[in-house]
Amino acid sequence: MSVESDITRNLPSLQFRSAFDESDTHYLHLRLRSYALTVTACAQATYFISVLNELRQTVLEEYSTKTLRRSSSSRILNTGIQRDSVKVGIIGCGRLGRQLAISLLAFAGVRPEELFISTRRPELLHDLTQRGVSCTFDNRGISSKVNVLFICCLPSQFSTVAKDIQPQLSPNTTVYSLVGATTIDRILQSLQFRNIIRPEFSWATNIMDKKFDKCWDTSKDIIQSLYNAKIISSCCPLSLKKEENIVNTSEQWAEIVILAFINMCTELKLSRSDSVKLCNQIILGLQDNSMEENGFAIEDFQAAIPNDQTASREDNTTSNYRERLFPVFNFKLAYSSHTHIGYKVCYEGIRNKFIKNFSSKFAKAKVWKGYRSENLAKN
Repeated sequence: MSVESDITRNLPSLQFRSAFDESDTHYLHLRLRSYALTVTACAQATYFISVLNELRQTVLEEYSTKTLRRSSSSRILNTGIQRDSVKVGIIGCGRLGRQLAISLLAFAGVRPEELFISTRRPELLHDLTQRGVSCTFDNRGISSKVNVLFICCLPSQFSTVAKDIQPQLSPNTTVYSLVGATTIDRILQSLQFRNIIRPEFSWATNIMDKKFDKCWDTSKDIIQSLYNAKIISSCCPLSLKKEENIVNTSEQWAEIVILAFINMCTELKLSRSDSVKLCNQIILGLQDNSMEENGFAIEDFQAAIPNDQTASREDNTTSNYRERLFPVFNFKLAYSSHTHIGYKVCYEGIRNKFIKNFSSKFAKAKVWKGYRSENLAKN
Protein backbone atom coordinates (compact mmCIF):
# COMPACT_ATOMS: atom_id res chain seq x y z
CA MET A 1 0.00 0.00 0.00
CA SER A 2 1.45 3.36 -0.95
CA VAL A 3 1.72 6.34 1.36
CA GLU A 4 -0.90 8.22 -0.65
CA SER A 5 -3.48 5.44 -0.30
CA ASP A 6 -2.79 4.54 3.35
CA ILE A 7 -5.87 5.99 5.04
CA THR A 8 -4.63 4.91 8.47
CA ARG A 9 -1.39 6.88 8.23
CA ASN A 10 -2.44 9.65 10.65
CA LEU A 11 -4.68 7.47 12.83
CA PRO A 12 -2.43 5.97 15.55
CA SER A 13 -5.08 3.62 16.93
CA LEU A 14 -5.33 1.89 13.56
CA GLN A 15 -1.61 1.52 12.96
CA PHE A 16 0.01 -1.92 12.88
CA ARG A 17 1.96 -1.18 16.06
CA SER A 18 -1.14 -0.32 18.07
CA ALA A 19 -2.06 -4.00 18.45
CA PHE A 20 1.12 -4.68 20.44
CA ASP A 21 1.59 -3.97 24.12
CA GLU A 22 4.99 -3.26 25.66
CA SER A 23 5.79 -6.93 26.19
CA ASP A 24 5.29 -7.67 22.48
CA THR A 25 7.19 -4.79 20.89
CA HIS A 26 10.30 -6.92 20.42
CA TYR A 27 8.39 -8.79 17.70
CA LEU A 28 7.95 -5.68 15.57
CA HIS A 29 11.32 -6.18 13.91
CA LEU A 30 10.01 -9.32 12.20
CA ARG A 31 7.74 -7.27 9.96
CA LEU A 32 10.59 -4.98 8.97
CA ARG A 33 12.93 -7.91 8.38
CA SER A 34 10.37 -9.70 6.20
CA TYR A 35 9.84 -6.56 4.14
CA ALA A 36 13.58 -5.99 3.72
CA LEU A 37 14.11 -9.62 2.68
CA THR A 38 11.43 -9.30 0.00
CA VAL A 39 12.86 -6.03 -1.34
CA THR A 40 16.40 -7.42 -1.35
CA ALA A 41 15.41 -10.65 -3.11
CA CYS A 42 13.44 -8.75 -5.75
CA ALA A 43 16.23 -6.20 -6.31
CA GLN A 44 18.90 -8.85 -6.85
CA ALA A 45 16.75 -11.04 -9.10
CA THR A 46 15.73 -7.99 -11.12
CA TYR A 47 19.36 -6.93 -11.54
CA PHE A 48 20.27 -10.41 -12.76
CA ILE A 49 17.57 -10.43 -15.45
CA SER A 50 18.43 -6.85 -16.37
CA VAL A 51 22.08 -7.65 -17.17
CA LEU A 52 21.11 -10.78 -19.12
CA ASN A 53 18.60 -8.79 -21.17
CA GLU A 54 21.21 -6.13 -21.82
CA LEU A 55 23.66 -8.81 -22.91
CA ARG A 56 21.28 -10.44 -25.37
CA GLN A 57 20.18 -7.13 -26.83
CA THR A 58 23.78 -5.90 -27.17
CA VAL A 59 24.73 -9.09 -29.00
CA LEU A 60 21.73 -8.70 -31.30
CA GLU A 61 22.51 -5.07 -32.09
CA GLU A 62 26.29 -5.02 -32.20
CA TYR A 63 27.42 -8.56 -33.01
CA SER A 64 24.91 -9.52 -35.68
CA THR A 65 25.63 -8.32 -39.21
CA LYS A 66 21.95 -8.66 -40.05
CA THR A 67 20.86 -6.20 -37.39
CA LEU A 68 20.37 -2.53 -38.06
CA ARG A 69 21.42 -0.16 -35.30
CA ARG A 70 18.53 1.51 -33.53
CA SER A 71 18.56 5.10 -32.37
CA SER A 72 19.14 5.85 -28.70
CA SER A 73 15.56 7.08 -28.29
CA SER A 74 14.27 3.81 -29.73
CA ARG A 75 16.32 1.87 -27.15
CA ILE A 76 15.01 4.00 -24.31
CA LEU A 77 11.40 3.68 -25.37
CA ASN A 78 11.84 -0.03 -26.12
CA THR A 79 10.03 0.37 -29.43
CA GLY A 80 12.45 -1.45 -31.74
CA ILE A 81 11.05 -4.39 -33.69
CA GLN A 82 14.04 -6.68 -33.29
CA ARG A 83 14.47 -8.17 -29.85
CA ASP A 84 16.19 -11.16 -28.30
CA SER A 85 15.01 -11.15 -24.72
CA VAL A 86 15.37 -13.46 -21.76
CA LYS A 87 12.33 -15.66 -21.27
CA VAL A 88 11.53 -15.70 -17.55
CA GLY A 89 9.46 -18.20 -15.59
CA ILE A 90 8.19 -17.96 -12.01
CA ILE A 91 6.86 -20.99 -10.14
CA GLY A 92 4.86 -19.92 -7.12
CA CYS A 93 3.16 -16.56 -7.11
CA GLY A 94 2.31 -15.77 -3.55
CA ARG A 95 3.52 -12.55 -1.96
CA LEU A 96 7.15 -12.93 -3.06
CA GLY A 97 6.40 -14.30 -6.53
CA ARG A 98 3.92 -11.53 -7.29
CA GLN A 99 6.29 -8.79 -6.13
CA LEU A 100 9.07 -10.35 -8.19
CA ALA A 101 6.90 -10.39 -11.30
CA ILE A 102 5.98 -6.73 -10.87
CA SER A 103 9.62 -5.79 -10.26
CA LEU A 104 10.80 -7.59 -13.40
CA LEU A 105 8.21 -5.82 -15.51
CA ALA A 106 9.14 -2.44 -14.02
CA PHE A 107 12.94 -2.57 -13.93
CA ALA A 108 14.41 -5.53 -15.85
CA GLY A 109 13.20 -4.78 -19.36
CA VAL A 110 10.89 -7.80 -19.29
CA ARG A 111 7.74 -7.50 -21.38
CA PRO A 112 4.50 -9.20 -20.26
CA GLU A 113 4.64 -11.71 -23.13
CA GLU A 114 8.14 -12.74 -21.99
CA LEU A 115 7.05 -13.63 -18.46
CA PHE A 116 5.45 -16.98 -17.61
CA ILE A 117 3.95 -17.77 -14.21
CA SER A 118 2.85 -21.12 -12.82
CA THR A 119 0.76 -21.04 -9.67
CA ARG A 120 -1.96 -23.13 -8.05
CA ARG A 121 -4.43 -20.24 -8.24
CA PRO A 122 -3.82 -18.42 -11.54
CA GLU A 123 -7.28 -16.87 -11.33
CA LEU A 124 -6.00 -14.68 -8.49
CA LEU A 125 -3.51 -12.99 -10.83
CA HIS A 126 -6.11 -11.12 -12.85
CA ASP A 127 -4.07 -7.90 -12.80
CA LEU A 128 -1.02 -9.61 -14.32
CA THR A 129 -3.12 -11.55 -16.83
CA GLN A 130 -4.69 -8.30 -18.00
CA ARG A 131 -1.21 -6.92 -18.67
CA GLY A 132 -0.46 -9.88 -20.95
CA VAL A 133 1.48 -12.16 -18.55
CA SER A 134 0.88 -15.87 -19.03
CA CYS A 135 -0.53 -17.18 -15.72
CA THR A 136 -1.28 -20.91 -15.57
CA PHE A 137 -0.69 -23.95 -13.38
CA ASP A 138 1.85 -25.78 -15.52
CA ASN A 139 5.24 -26.22 -13.84
CA ARG A 140 6.53 -28.60 -16.50
CA GLY A 141 5.46 -26.48 -19.45
CA ILE A 142 7.01 -23.30 -18.10
CA SER A 143 10.29 -24.89 -17.03
CA SER A 144 10.87 -26.24 -20.54
CA LYS A 145 10.62 -22.91 -22.38
CA VAL A 146 12.40 -20.28 -20.28
CA ASN A 147 16.00 -19.12 -19.95
CA VAL A 148 15.73 -18.33 -16.25
CA LEU A 149 13.35 -20.06 -13.87
CA PHE A 150 12.58 -18.54 -10.47
CA ILE A 151 11.24 -20.89 -7.79
CA CYS A 152 9.21 -19.01 -5.17
CA CYS A 153 7.12 -21.81 -3.69
CA LEU A 154 6.82 -22.76 -0.03
CA PRO A 155 9.50 -25.07 1.39
CA SER A 156 6.86 -27.79 1.87
CA GLN A 157 6.04 -27.64 -1.85
CA PHE A 158 9.60 -27.77 -3.13
CA SER A 159 9.91 -31.56 -3.45
CA THR A 160 6.80 -31.71 -5.64
CA VAL A 161 7.98 -28.80 -7.77
CA ALA A 162 11.43 -30.36 -8.17
CA LYS A 163 9.92 -33.64 -9.44
CA ASP A 164 7.81 -31.70 -11.93
CA ILE A 165 10.56 -29.59 -13.44
CA GLN A 166 13.69 -31.74 -13.20
CA PRO A 167 13.08 -33.72 -16.42
CA GLN A 168 12.18 -30.56 -18.34
CA LEU A 169 15.19 -28.36 -17.59
CA SER A 170 17.45 -27.47 -20.50
CA PRO A 171 21.24 -27.51 -19.89
CA ASN A 172 21.22 -23.76 -20.70
CA THR A 173 18.49 -22.89 -18.20
CA THR A 174 19.41 -21.09 -14.99
CA VAL A 175 17.33 -21.96 -11.92
CA TYR A 176 17.12 -19.17 -9.34
CA SER A 177 15.76 -20.44 -6.03
CA LEU A 178 14.07 -18.13 -3.53
CA VAL A 179 12.65 -21.01 -1.49
CA GLY A 180 13.18 -20.34 2.19
CA ALA A 181 14.63 -22.84 4.69
CA THR A 182 16.03 -25.00 1.88
CA THR A 183 19.77 -25.46 1.60
CA ILE A 184 21.68 -25.35 -1.66
CA ASP A 185 22.73 -28.97 -1.08
CA ARG A 186 19.11 -30.08 -0.95
CA ILE A 187 18.26 -28.07 -4.07
CA LEU A 188 21.19 -29.53 -5.99
CA GLN A 189 20.30 -33.03 -4.89
CA SER A 190 16.58 -32.67 -5.69
CA LEU A 191 17.06 -31.15 -9.13
CA GLN A 192 20.24 -32.99 -10.14
CA PHE A 193 21.12 -29.79 -11.94
CA ARG A 194 24.20 -27.56 -11.77
CA ASN A 195 23.02 -24.12 -12.96
CA ILE A 196 21.41 -23.02 -9.71
CA ILE A 197 21.58 -19.63 -8.02
CA ARG A 198 20.49 -19.41 -4.41
CA PRO A 199 21.22 -16.19 -2.50
CA GLU A 200 22.21 -16.74 1.12
CA PHE A 201 20.72 -14.08 3.37
CA SER A 202 21.63 -12.98 6.88
CA TRP A 203 20.15 -10.19 8.93
CA ALA A 204 20.86 -7.83 11.77
CA THR A 205 19.73 -8.88 15.24
CA ASN A 206 19.32 -5.35 16.60
CA ILE A 207 17.02 -3.90 13.97
CA MET A 208 14.83 -1.84 16.31
CA ASP A 209 17.82 -0.46 18.21
CA LYS A 210 19.36 1.02 15.08
CA LYS A 211 16.11 2.62 13.88
CA PHE A 212 16.44 1.22 10.35
CA ASP A 213 12.79 2.00 9.69
CA LYS A 214 13.65 5.64 8.93
CA CYS A 215 14.77 4.42 5.52
CA TRP A 216 12.68 1.27 5.25
CA ASP A 217 9.03 2.31 5.22
CA THR A 218 6.92 -0.86 5.28
CA SER A 219 3.83 1.13 4.27
CA LYS A 220 5.31 1.50 0.78
CA ASP A 221 5.00 -1.14 -1.89
CA ILE A 222 8.09 -2.90 -3.23
CA ILE A 223 8.31 -0.82 -6.40
CA GLN A 224 8.51 2.42 -4.42
CA SER A 225 11.38 1.02 -2.36
CA LEU A 226 13.25 -0.03 -5.49
CA TYR A 227 13.25 3.62 -6.56
CA ASN A 228 15.13 4.50 -3.34
CA ALA A 229 18.86 4.76 -4.13
CA LYS A 230 19.89 4.15 -0.52
CA ILE A 231 17.85 0.96 -0.29
CA ILE A 232 19.14 -0.32 -3.64
CA SER A 233 22.73 0.29 -2.52
CA SER A 234 22.11 -1.81 0.60
CA CYS A 235 20.64 -4.62 -1.51
CA CYS A 236 23.91 -5.13 -3.41
CA PRO A 237 25.70 -8.22 -2.03
CA LEU A 238 29.04 -6.42 -2.31
CA SER A 239 27.82 -3.47 -0.24
CA LEU A 240 30.58 -1.79 1.76
CA LYS A 241 28.23 -0.83 4.61
CA LYS A 242 27.00 -4.21 5.74
CA GLU A 243 26.82 -3.14 9.38
CA GLU A 244 24.17 -0.59 8.39
CA ASN A 245 21.98 -3.05 6.46
CA ILE A 246 18.96 -4.93 7.73
CA VAL A 247 19.63 -7.80 5.33
CA ASN A 248 22.97 -8.87 3.86
CA THR A 249 23.65 -11.38 1.10
CA SER A 250 26.67 -13.64 0.75
CA GLU A 251 29.20 -12.14 -1.66
CA GLN A 252 29.26 -15.52 -3.36
CA TRP A 253 26.09 -14.37 -5.17
CA ALA A 254 28.08 -11.87 -7.26
CA GLU A 255 30.57 -14.59 -8.26
CA ILE A 256 27.82 -16.96 -9.42
CA VAL A 257 25.93 -14.23 -11.29
CA ILE A 258 29.10 -13.39 -13.22
CA LEU A 259 29.63 -17.05 -14.10
CA ALA A 260 25.99 -17.28 -15.23
CA PHE A 261 26.57 -14.21 -17.41
CA ILE A 262 29.60 -15.86 -19.05
CA ASN A 263 27.63 -19.08 -19.55
CA MET A 264 25.00 -17.15 -21.49
CA CYS A 265 27.79 -15.61 -23.57
CA THR A 266 28.91 -19.14 -24.39
CA GLU A 267 25.33 -20.11 -25.25
CA LEU A 268 25.26 -17.14 -27.66
CA LYS A 269 28.50 -18.42 -29.27
CA LEU A 270 30.61 -15.45 -28.18
CA SER A 271 34.37 -15.84 -28.10
CA ARG A 272 36.29 -15.57 -24.83
CA SER A 273 37.53 -12.08 -25.67
CA ASP A 274 34.01 -10.85 -26.53
CA SER A 275 32.52 -12.53 -23.44
CA VAL A 276 34.97 -10.82 -21.08
CA LYS A 277 34.57 -7.51 -22.90
CA LEU A 278 30.79 -7.59 -22.46
CA CYS A 279 31.14 -8.68 -18.83
CA ASN A 280 33.30 -5.65 -18.12
CA GLN A 281 30.99 -3.41 -20.09
CA ILE A 282 27.61 -4.53 -18.74
CA ILE A 283 28.44 -5.69 -15.20
CA LEU A 284 31.20 -3.21 -14.35
CA GLY A 285 30.25 -0.35 -16.67
CA LEU A 286 33.73 -0.11 -18.18
CA GLN A 287 34.58 1.39 -21.55
CA ASP A 288 36.90 -0.19 -24.10
CA ASN A 289 39.97 1.82 -23.19
CA SER A 290 39.93 0.81 -19.51
CA MET A 291 38.71 -2.80 -19.56
CA GLU A 292 42.01 -4.66 -19.43
CA GLU A 293 43.46 -2.47 -16.71
CA ASN A 294 40.46 -2.12 -14.40
CA GLY A 295 38.23 -5.13 -15.05
CA PHE A 296 38.28 -8.85 -15.63
CA ALA A 297 40.70 -10.53 -18.03
CA ILE A 298 40.39 -13.79 -19.94
CA GLU A 299 43.00 -15.28 -17.60
CA ASP A 300 40.71 -14.68 -14.61
CA PHE A 301 38.04 -16.93 -16.06
CA GLN A 302 40.67 -19.36 -17.33
CA ALA A 303 41.80 -19.78 -13.73
CA ALA A 304 38.20 -20.55 -12.69
CA ILE A 305 38.04 -23.60 -14.98
CA PRO A 306 38.27 -26.75 -12.80
CA ASN A 307 41.27 -29.06 -13.08
CA ASP A 308 39.26 -31.89 -14.58
CA GLN A 309 38.57 -29.78 -17.66
CA THR A 310 42.23 -29.88 -18.65
CA ALA A 311 41.57 -29.50 -22.35
CA SER A 312 39.85 -26.18 -21.72
CA ARG A 313 42.59 -25.01 -19.37
CA GLU A 314 45.27 -25.78 -21.98
CA ASP A 315 43.56 -23.73 -24.67
CA ASN A 316 45.69 -20.72 -23.71
CA THR A 317 48.72 -22.44 -25.21
CA THR A 318 47.25 -22.05 -28.68
CA SER A 319 47.44 -18.85 -30.67
CA ASN A 320 43.68 -18.51 -31.14
CA TYR A 321 42.48 -19.40 -27.65
CA ARG A 322 41.02 -15.90 -27.19
CA GLU A 323 38.55 -16.60 -29.99
CA ARG A 324 37.41 -19.95 -28.61
CA LEU A 325 34.34 -20.39 -26.44
CA PHE A 326 34.59 -20.71 -22.68
CA PRO A 327 33.45 -24.06 -21.27
CA VAL A 328 30.19 -24.00 -19.33
CA PHE A 329 30.97 -23.11 -15.72
CA ASN A 330 29.51 -25.32 -13.02
CA PHE A 331 27.96 -23.21 -10.23
CA LYS A 332 28.20 -26.13 -7.82
CA LEU A 333 31.95 -25.63 -7.58
CA ALA A 334 31.48 -22.01 -6.53
CA TYR A 335 29.29 -23.09 -3.60
CA SER A 336 31.89 -25.50 -2.27
CA SER A 337 34.81 -23.07 -2.62
CA HIS A 338 35.47 -19.69 -4.20
CA THR A 339 36.69 -19.69 -7.78
CA HIS A 340 39.26 -17.13 -8.88
CA ILE A 341 36.36 -14.88 -9.94
CA GLY A 342 35.09 -14.91 -6.36
CA TYR A 343 38.36 -13.43 -5.15
CA LYS A 344 38.76 -11.02 -8.05
CA VAL A 345 35.30 -9.48 -7.64
CA CYS A 346 36.22 -8.46 -4.09
CA TYR A 347 39.19 -6.36 -5.24
CA GLU A 348 38.49 -2.78 -4.25
CA GLY A 349 38.33 -1.31 -7.76
CA ILE A 350 36.15 -4.03 -9.24
CA ARG A 351 33.98 -4.17 -6.14
CA ASN A 352 33.24 -0.43 -6.29
CA LYS A 353 32.40 -0.62 -9.99
CA PHE A 354 30.06 -3.57 -9.40
CA ILE A 355 28.23 -1.68 -6.63
CA LYS A 356 27.90 1.46 -8.75
CA ASN A 357 26.62 -0.42 -11.77
CA PHE A 358 24.20 -2.47 -9.64
CA SER A 359 22.52 0.74 -8.51
CA SER A 360 22.63 2.29 -11.97
CA LYS A 361 20.32 -0.37 -13.41
CA PHE A 362 17.50 0.90 -11.20
CA ALA A 363 18.38 4.57 -11.67
CA LYS A 364 18.23 4.15 -15.45
CA ALA A 365 14.81 2.51 -15.22
CA LYS A 366 13.56 5.49 -13.23
CA VAL A 367 14.92 7.98 -15.78
CA TRP A 368 13.58 5.97 -18.73
CA LYS A 369 10.15 5.75 -17.13
CA GLY A 370 10.05 9.52 -16.75
CA TYR A 371 11.31 10.01 -20.32
CA ARG A 372 8.70 7.63 -21.66
CA SER A 373 5.86 9.20 -19.68
CA GLU A 374 6.90 12.63 -20.89
CA ASN A 375 6.89 11.55 -24.54
CA LEU A 376 3.59 9.74 -24.24
CA ALA A 377 2.07 12.87 -22.69
CA LYS A 378 3.27 14.97 -25.63
CA ASN A 379 1.61 12.60 -28.07
